[in-house]
Amino acid sequence: MPSLFKNEPADDIPAATNPVCAHCGDPCGTGSPEEDGKHFCCTGCLTVFSILRGSDLDEYYAIENKPGLKPNQPGLGDRYAYLDDETIKDALLDFNDGTRSRITLSIPQIHCSACIWLLENLYSLHKGIVSSRVDFSRRELAVSFAPDQISLRKLVELLASIGYAPEIKKTDMGDKRPDKSFRRLYGNLAVAGFCFGNVMLLSLPNYFGLDWLIKSNIGTAINILKIALSLPVVFYSAHDFFSSAWHGLRQKQVNMDVPISIGITILFSRSLYEILIPGQAGFMDSLCALVFLLLIGRLYQKKTYRTLSKKGDFQSYLPIAVIKKEGDREITIPIDNLKAGDHILVRNQELIPADSNLEKGEGHIDYSFVTGESAPVTVSAGEKLYAGGRQIGAAIELAVIKKPSQSYLMQLWSQTAGAIKDQPQLMTLATKVSTVFTPTVILIAIFAGIYWLQYDGARALDAATAVLIVACPCALALSTPFALGTAHRLCGRSDLYLKDSNVVERLARISRIIFDKTGTITQSGAEKPQFKGNYLSDENKRLIYSAVRQSTHPLSIRLGNYLHEYEPLPVDQFEEVTGRGLKAFIAGHDILVGSHRWVCGKEDTEPGSSRIYVSIDGKTLGSFKFANLFRKGLRELVENLKKLYPLVLLTGDTDAEKKRIIDIFGEGTEMRFRQSPHDKLAYVHDRTMKGEQVLMIGDGINDSGALAAASVGITVMESDATFSPESDGILKAGNFRMLPRYIDLSRDCLTIIKVSFGLSFLYNAVGLYFAAQGALSPIIAAVLMPASSVTVVLFVTLMTFYRAGRRGVI
Repeated sequence: MPSLFKNEPADDIPAATNPVCAHCGDPCGTGSPEEDGKHFCCTGCLTVFSILRGSDLDEYYAIENKPGLKPNQPGLGDRYAYLDDETIKDALLDFNDGTRSRITLSIPQIHCSACIWLLENLYSLHKGIVSSRVDFSRRELAVSFAPDQISLRKLVELLASIGYAPEIKKTDMGDKRPDKSFRRLYGNLAVAGFCFGNVMLLSLPNYFGLDWLIKSNIGTAINILKIALSLPVVFYSAHDFFSSAWHGLRQKQVNMDVPISIGITILFSRSLYEILIPGQAGFMDSLCALVFLLLIGRLYQKKTYRTLSKKGDFQSYLPIAVIKKEGDREITIPIDNLKAGDHILVRNQELIPADSNLEKGEGHIDYSFVTGESAPVTVSAGEKLYAGGRQIGAAIELAVIKKPSQSYLMQLWSQTAGAIKDQPQLMTLATKVSTVFTPTVILIAIFAGIYWLQYDGARALDAATAVLIVACPCALALSTPFALGTAHRLCGRSDLYLKDSNVVERLARISRIIFDKTGTITQSGAEKPQFKGNYLSDENKRLIYSAVRQSTHPLSIRLGNYLHEYEPLPVDQFEEVTGRGLKAFIAGHDILVGSHRWVCGKEDTEPGSSRIYVSIDGKTLGSFKFANLFRKGLRELVENLKKLYPLVLLTGDTDAEKKRIIDIFGEGTEMRFRQSPHDKLAYVHDRTMKGEQVLMIGDGINDSGALAAASVGITVMESDATFSPESDGILKAGNFRMLPRYIDLSRDCLTIIKVSFGLSFLYNAVGLYFAAQGALSPIIAAVLMPASSVTVVLFVTLMTFYRAGRRGVI
């Protein structure tokens, strides 16, 4: 048939070839650039290759095989113009004295040793860069540079030009001071460790029975030094235990730090008595060992995985600055200066920073960040857009109607804050034990002292103090953080990153599991189209792919992602009509892709459906309809979980795929469609108030309130750069099917803790019996206490590793 553009004979479709890019390893299409016999998939990769070779950095390609990253922006234009703003620049820099500046940048593209080598040799690319250092675990790059030779904007543009565009978020402009709580804990641990080591050295004469040295003046000096070294341990390193115990008692709660504080006090007081009155050795070594071990346990409990940057604030995903239009001029302003009435420009893949009206252009808005609805919404001029939507396609001009702080997105986030306040606090297992354990031990010590007082005052003191020392719950205090902490870190190794180790215990107690749909049980951006019509040959698919990859329409992009395995052909002519479709002339063939009216000439019988119709050389071949692709292993996951827990599905989507969901979840599963963020929050809140322990699994800010209100909230995340709302854990999407294993491990961990508690109670019971009988001296009790603690720590750690292996977590 004649061409839509011109009459030309149809040529045969050229055969596919498969050269790969010498820089990034991607397949190279027909007509791709070459240099020195090397193929490149795009001019961006060729440019990076030329830059590195021109700077004598060819070794980059020798470290790894094709390690490069394809630059996202061959022409950066004014994308980073906001970095010239002095206010923004000062807020981002870690240090600046006019001659030397330092900044830490998040670069999630870092993935191998070649990346590290290149980024740590940035000084070879520009003389203004003084040094650079990579933190691989956190995917961060610290750069020192001379601002008079290279500006911050030029530095970031240089990184982007070689494929390592930094992620610069609004939250990067906050307080950059280190976490004081960690610094204090490390200080406490350092002081306790120093004093513990020296007290142990000073106690060597006692260990080896050197009585002649102990009874001499040297022995007296050694004892005084022991007291001096123990003072900072008790009054500085152990201060947090006393503070926590006092705070608990003021709240009428007996937490685990109460018996620990009693044990430390008794050990110190009795040691002072032993040294100053009878002139004996005391138990300062055991005291320092106890505090040192407890601090290690506390550090182990507090230390969390930092592989992922878990910034739950949605503002971290808003742009730092926006392009404001003033007449014909475009200027960059900080987002905090944006106000109602401003006209702004939002480009492809950028988030809308504030509620606005569309002034110019056609919006294809992806609201999955806000509502969870997967299908993009087409918006025409004059219609309202909400903050958090992402424009897909050509740039649009907006008129701001509300400040960012007053947007719909901020209202959703306010619900999250309220949910956190309303959540009932769960008592940990250790706290429950302490409530009964501590009064019991004190009563036994009192009765033992009263009983022996009628026979021998010294023996009464020994019995009472031995009871309090031997019953100090050091083993109990260590078993919980080491078991939970080990499970916490093992989960992190297999891509479940929990907020803290206490989440493991709460996960073991869940009684109901709630799933979101879009992005949680379905793969974001991986909707598999279903084709209805005539048979499509590989040649036809290749022609269709070559056409749709020229378009920025959301459905064209999704179809292109589905057909990406085919090598694109050169496009001779292309035209796209907004709201209708596209036409192209490729390899002598006329291609039509778009709506039913555009391709077939009449209205669609299924209005509103996400269908793309295709025609080649005037013959309508059929249509692609997009359906969500459920995550791999979802059916098996549901089968395992529904045996133990009631399952619920809450989604903002329509019930269009209800039959498919029922096929996986079963007829009896509770399902609620068209649920707003408030509806999800209300449902979870209602269940928790009824005493249920709810596990909520979601993915976007529309789930934030429900995630925070749940006993445990877990976010499913496709990549490090994906938004992660405030939650108790982040699960990499690739390991979603392992969710039952993580829950099983948490239940195993709780069982291990209970067994360790039983062992500790057995030790305490035996010790209490002999101490109350007056057969266990305080010095023996002081030696047995740290020994039993080490034994329990080894037991819980090894058993947790064993169960993690059996569950397939490691």
